Amino acid sequence: MPDRQPHHAHDKGYRELLSSKRAFLELLRTFVREDWAKDIDEESLVRVEKSYILQDFSEKEADIVYRLRLRGTEVISAALSFKEMLAGYRQFEEHVLDFRYILFDVNRYDAEELYRAANLVASIFALDQKMDAEELVGRLRKLAGSLKNLSRDEFRRFGAWLGHVLKARLPDSLRDKVDRIIGEVNPWEVEKMITNLEITLEEMQQQAEMRGLMKGRAEGEAIGKAKGKVEKAQDAICKYLKRRFGAASEELQRVVQGVTSLEALDGVMEELFAADTLEEARAIIGDGMGKLAQ
Repeated sequence: MPDRQPHHAHDKGYRELLSSKRAFLELLRTFVREDWAKDIDEESLVRVEKSYILQDFSEKEADIVYRLRLRGTEVISAALSFKEMLAGYRQFEEHVLDFRYILFDVNRYDAEELYRAANLVASIFALDQKMDAEELVGRLRKLAGSLKNLSRDEFRRFGAWLGHVLKARLPDSLRDKVDRIIGEVNPWEVEKMITNLEITLEEMQQQAEMRGLMKGRAEGEAIGKAKGKVEKAQDAICKYLKRRFGAASEELQRVVQGVTSLEALDGVMEELFAADTLEEARAIIGDGMGKLAQ
């Protein structure tokens, strides 16, 4: 079967999250400044739906909330009143059916207020604001205490949402790793999860830097001599090994410096991203040298 990409996957992530009565009630009590929100309890909520959402957000679904406007980096200026969407409504203003939307604009919330709310929905809002990968990890650490107190079901919902958001930022080669990191932990192991995610995001950065070095080498091939090409390839691989595996890779770096075949070095660079351990990196480099000897 063809691989189908989820349609409006981010919206579906929120709909799956808010299909939980408890999470929906948290949304109302934390972010809706109306007296009636305080009077609602889980027993009074009735969920109306025509279909279901899988955790990969790939199925069709009925809206849990009529409209949830989120994540815009600019100030939202859309009409919040239904009648304002109708042409010529001012002529019949007193006689037009009307209701108002409740706006949830994630980027308008203060991060510290979201930390203090210390619940599932506020934690997700804090992570869904515009930020880079480094800040995302920092916010996860600030939320660790709140995440530990989530129930298993809440943590499962949080993990499904977080995995979806992170995988959208990552290359295909790292997405399965994120699934394993998030799927194998319990709420009380959240620090372990955060550390492993930080390592994965760092690995993404390392790969991007190495690709940049490779691109620079490729652009210089037209004017560079053969020796210069080999040295640049050696340098790119050694820098990646040092960033990825630290001082433990020094011996392997010396092996790379002894490889003078540009073809072998190119083959190593193409495969090296798949190495999760130093042993796997050593095997890839050894295999590249073995092909050269054949």
